[in-house]
Amino acid sequence: MEQYRVADEVIRFSSKYVENELRFKAFLTTTEDAEVDLRIQGSYLEGFQKNHRNLSLAQCELILSMRSFYDYLIKKEKLFLHATVVVNNGFAYVIIAPPSGGKSTLAKQMIEYQPELAFIVADDRIVIANLEGAPVVWTTPWSKTINGNPTQYYVVKAFCIVKKNKSSSIIRGCEEEIVEEILCEYPKECRMDVERILRSIHLEKCTLLRVHSNIRDLPIEKLFKMVVL
Repeated sequence: MEQYRVADEVIRFSSKYVENELRFKAFLTTTEDAEVDLRIQGSYLEGFQKNHRNLSLAQCELILSMRSFYDYLIKKEKLFLHATVVVNNGFAYVIIAPPSGGKSTLAKQMIEYQPELAFIVADDRIVIANLEGAPVVWTTPWSKTINGNPTQYYVVKAFCIVKKNKSSSIIRGCEEEIVEEILCEYPKECRMDVERILRSIHLEKCTLLRVHSNIRDLPIEKLFKMVVL
């Protein structure tokens, strides 16, 4: 069975669905033994799909394998996060917003501002953790977009909380605002673990920003000036 390195963890996974195997291909490793098996039993998969008939079996398998990895990561003091990550000049900018809330738009504007330096490393499911006293992020096979080296981590330079608004502005945020915004993405029963991990990853070492955007007039130049640490 194939083994993969995801967020610096080695896992086993196999699937009879080609689209799922392809997602994991770039994470393949042959040098270490896996600590966790993310294979989903057929009966469990079919039972889950009966309650989610709008999803294919392949989609259900991805969801269930992601949930299993989420549980494993919590034990490792790492956290799945729904966010878009733009890498600029080697550093990560984490963009957080509700569904259709402006993550992709802000990411596109950041790349257009400095196309020679910036790219989207992941646009959906990422992993965040504390590494040597700094917050770092990895992409995952569950992200829709995967660019760059999928096993490489990036030190986070800024967190951007995006809210749609009639006018555009960028202001300093605080750790409490970032934590509360992230916690809203998780079921209540998970929030104690999520908050504990968030408090451990040294958010205060990043620039924390609240971005209000009407898409047209967002001052991207100001954003980059504000994250010069």
